[in-house]
Amino acid sequence: MNTRLQKFTSYAAFAISLFTLIVLLATSLGSKPWEVVNAIAALISGLAASLGLLFVGLQLRSTDRLTKAQFINVLAEGIDSHSEAETNLDPGGKWYESDTPLDQKDMEILEKYLNFFERVKFIFDTEVIDIETVDELFAYRFFHLVHNPNVRQQIILHPDIQPYYSSIFKLYYVWLEYRKNKRMPIPRDEFTIIAVSVPVRDKQNG
Repeated sequence: MNTRLQKFTSYAAFAISLFTLIVLLATSLGSKPWEVVNAIAALISGLAASLGLLFVGLQLRSTDRLTKAQFINVLAEGIDSHSEAETNLDPGGKWYESDTPLDQKDMEILEKYLNFFERVKFIFDTEVIDIETVDELFAYRFFHLVHNPNVRQQIILHPDIQPYYSSIFKLYYVWLEYRKNKRMPIPRDEFTIIAVSVPVRDKQNG
């Protein structure tokens, strides 16, 4: 007899003995055997239902973790396509210093980078990932983008363009507040953006 079969036999014998003992004890106290059996059956049913709910809960938690991991993987792959923007926004990059004119190609690269963070905002709103996760992954890059003086002046705070980036501002203020509350450093905080009211406009239809 193998080990698993021995364990199963032992558990079964214990369960039968326990069941018999409960029936005998209840009978000696004046309860009818069939009443005891019904009570035990109800107890077992309740325990089974509870274990079932626990199993479903664990499965949902596992699914949530998998979904979160999948979104993080997608975002990580997405950010890799913006290496040129990151390089130019970093200290020593060609866009780092103030009063640097952005040409059409520069604008296109930066707008795509901003669009990436709009997608981050959308995923954040679904509550699949939280602000802590977003911060750990992208804080440095996001604040070097929105706090860049040229991006501020020529794109996100430009009167003709600003209304198209309402989602960026919404994400920005949630993120800014999070880092302030955690007493965490904010990259290029000398260029912190004061509160702005941004009307929502359709990027395609203007």
